Amino acid sequence: VDGKTGIFQANEIDKASPGLLSGLHEVLCGMPLHVQGREVIKPAAGFGIAATANTNLMGRNMHIHRGSRMQDPAFADRFWVLPMSYPSPEQERDIVKARVPQITVPILDRMIQLANEIRPLNASEDASAIRFTISTRFLARWAMTSLLFRPLQGQGVNHVLYAMDVAGLSLAEPETREAIRELVNNIMDGNTSAAQAVQP
Repeated sequence: VDGKTGIFQANEIDKASPGLLSGLHEVLCGMPLHVQGREVIKPAAGFGIAATANTNLMGRNMHIHRGSRMQDPAFADRFWVLPMSYPSPEQERDIVKARVPQITVPILDRMIQLANEIRPLNASEDASAIRFTISTRFLARWAMTSLLFRPLQGQGVNHVLYAMDVAGLSLAEPETREAIRELVNNIMDGNTSAAQAVQP
């Protein structure tokens, strides 16, 4: 654009068809793109492609991220791989607080505690895995909805649990939903951990 080069970012590239992505092999190596054998597009100096993926492109974590596809090893081999984990509890607190500044730190810290206990159970590939996790995006949505529904306290409704359902917990399997709801109650009271409370 305007004579300037840049980086093309492909988000969640592991959702794409391996056959489609094979057309990028030459570009990923810095070579021109051939379009239907008639047009040749040469990349500008400094142009590159960056991509994000929920899996390692070779099948890991596909049981969690449904819709992801195993990619051709020749495609995956053209990338530098930078594994990313969830933010630390302190970083996650800062992220959520920046989006929902009204949320109180004690409540937010317990929400983050719950998230960090649920995540390993979701990532497990054995029979104990649960099919639900809590992303940073979910945490921010849960924090926001907990504020929206706080007036329900006056009606005897647990607004934190209600907000979590609205934020997305209602999409979980009934058994998982009930186990997590029980865990929320326990963590808010400081009584237990996910390993004790959540069963497959």
